[in-house]
Order: sequence, then structure tokens, then C-alpha cells
Amino acid sequence: MRHYFYLDARVKRVNGEYPLKVVLMYKNQRLYASTELKVRKECWDAEKQRVKSHPLEEAYNIVLNRLRVAIDEICLKLMISPSSVIEAKKMLECAAKEKEYGKMEDPRFMELLYTFADSHPHLPTRKSYYSTANRIKAFDSRCDKLTVTDITYEWLKRFDAFMARTAPSANSRSIHMRNIRATFNDAISRDLTTFYPFKRFKIKGQRTPHRALPVEALREIIHSPVLDWEAQYRDLFVLMFLLCGISPVDLCHLKEVRHGLISFKRSKTSEPVEIQVEPEAMEIINRYRGEKYLVKVLERYHAGHSDWLRRMDRNLKTLGGVTMERQLARDGKYHEVTVRKVTWPGLSAYWARHTWASIASSLDIPKETIAQALGHSQRSVTDIYIAFDRTKVFKANRKVIDWVYYGKR
Repeated sequence: MRHYFYLDARVKRVNGEYPLKVVLMYKNQRLYASTELKVRKECWDAEKQRVKSHPLEEAYNIVLNRLRVAIDEICLKLMISPSSVIEAKKMLECAAKEKEYGKMEDPRFMELLYTFADSHPHLPTRKSYYSTANRIKAFDSRCDKLTVTDITYEWLKRFDAFMARTAPSANSRSIHMRNIRATFNDAISRDLTTFYPFKRFKIKGQRTPHRALPVEALREIIHSPVLDWEAQYRDLFVLMFLLCGISPVDLCHLKEVRHGLISFKRSKTSEPVEIQVEPEAMEIINRYRGEKYLVKVLERYHAGHSDWLRRMDRNLKTLGGVTMERQLARDGKYHEVTVRKVTWPGLSAYWARHTWASIASSLDIPKETIAQALGHSQRSVTDIYIAFDRTKVFKANRKVIDWVYYGKR
């Protein structure tokens, strides 16, 4: 059992000072508590665990020593008489605030939310929780003082009503509610609380609109002529389809084709995926091959795949066949003009994934094979014991490509 202090510099403060917090390792868990001290980064010596170069350096270090003694006493008590994690957490918070044990309030909800968010290795997931925190701050000005027992059924109802006024999408609201619920589930699993407001509150959402192109529209996109600057967006959209609906972020980070295969872990689920690269896909890869990555997206868009994805989605929405027509101009003469016909106004990069799955289903490819091709998480304990035959995915993809490109079922 050990403890240490650290400077919480996740959120930049106006005055440049950050809160000093303490961590106690207990029952293989990290228990966090905030002290009353705040210092600048340059005034904290993490290695020596003390304040330096501060006008109140001596006083601050006296407080830290006093806190160390109090926390050492807690560790001794827990060694002699082990308690639950939630009780240990309360004892630590009391010591950090220099308050008498038993008069400390329940865990602060926002601290639990940030701690749970930071535990996720996937950056987009962390950003989702930070976004939820921002929505809570916009709704409740005293959110930093909210304890878990303040997040009641009535509070959730009011928060949902607030979001309905500021974020009309029911699915967006449901994401924030699920993040709050996940935070409670995590806190309960770590014995930090027993309070749970979601016994009565039901999270509502809407069915996601179907985002799959009809096969005829996909064929039109593949074979119709496009303007030169549109070609890269069309081609990479088609490439994502040809690689079993690979996600944009995974496509951008592919490194190589080895023995005719690409192998990677899905960024979203960390599920291993292996796809056989068919000739139609290799032709596009060779056209856009990069030096460091398989395709040169990240080498051209240094701001990251998100910048490229925004540009791609914007241009896909105006993608269509290009023809030359003779039209009568104001001068009374006929001129050759470029005429474009938008194929699918709502098109975006993620349609490639939905389209592949929908066409595969229409060809009677089993859902289990489609799930494996898409890199979905394992569905049951039984799946862990079964070595899935990857050639089923390879054959399924070939069948989909033959139908789209050559009309062969």
C-alpha cells in the first residue's frame, strides 16, 4: 500500500495554478482525493514530492508533511482492519481536506467522470466523456460540487430536457446519458458508491438511419467520370468498400500489405482484423501509395485523419457523374458546358461500411461472417473458444466485389 501526490494539469487554470491531488493504492485500485493546495507546474517537484520556488514553499511543505502523516495513519488502520474501497476513499478524502473522518461528503461526480474517461485508451472515447462533462457544466454551474447522490432521477430528467433544447438529436443526448451511466457503473464496481439513479430513468434514442447505397448507385459512383480533384475522394471511398467497409481512421493508419493481406486492430474495439486485398483494391492502393503509410492520407493532411475526413465527406456529398452538354448562352450561341448529377446528396465516408454490410447480407452471406469482416467485438463466451475461419471473410468479400463490379452472383 503506497501513496503519492501529483499535480492535476488536465484543465488549464486562468491563474496558471493547478490542484495538488493525492493517490492511494488500495486493493489494486487507485483512490484519488484533492488537497486544498494549488501551485504552478514549475513549482512542483514530482520526484521529491515537494513544493519548490514558491513564496509559501515552507508552509506548503509543512502541510504536505502533515498530510503524509495522516495518510500513513490511514494505511496503518487499513492494514490492521481492512475496509471497503468506498470507506478507504472517504478516509483519504477526509485526510486530504484535513477534516474529521465521518463528516466527509460522498464522492464528487465530476471527479469520477474525469477519472473514468482518462482510463480509456481510445482517444475518441475519452473525447466523448469530456464532451459530456462540458454539457454538464453548461447545464449546472455548481457541477464541480455535485456528489454522486446529487445526480438523482429528477436531475437526469432536467438535464435531458436541457439537452433537448440545445441538442435536438435524441441519439446525441443518449450518448451523454450512457456516459453518465457508465461512470456510475464504474464507481459501483470499484466500491466507491452504492447509489444508482438509472433504476427508474430510461435512456431514449432513435434508430440510426440506414446509410447504405443501392448497388446501382455504388456502380454509378465507381464507373462514372469525375473531375480531377474529386477522384481521390471517390477512389478512397471505393477502397474502403473494397476492404470490407474498413473505417476511415483504420484505413489511414495501415502500414503494408503482407502476403496479399492487411492485418490491423480496429481503433474502436481493438478487435484484430485480417482482410485479403483483392486486385481491384490493390489498383487503388498503388495509385495513392504513401511512403510511411499504405495510402498517403496522413502524409498529405498533417492535421490528422479528421481533417481529411471532413474534406472527404464534404466532397462526397456533391459527387456525381460529369458530362459535357451544349447549352444556349446569353450571347445566342451554343457552348460546351460541364454538367454534374449528384449521385447521393447525403453520402459520407461511413456509407462505405454500411453499404458493404448491406450488399453482403443481400447475397445471403451469414451475419457471423459479416460481423467478422467488420471487426465487431465477440458476441459470446463461446466465440472465445472458436477459431474463426478467416477464408470465409475472404470469399465473402470476393463475392460482394464480383456482384458490384461484374454483376456475378
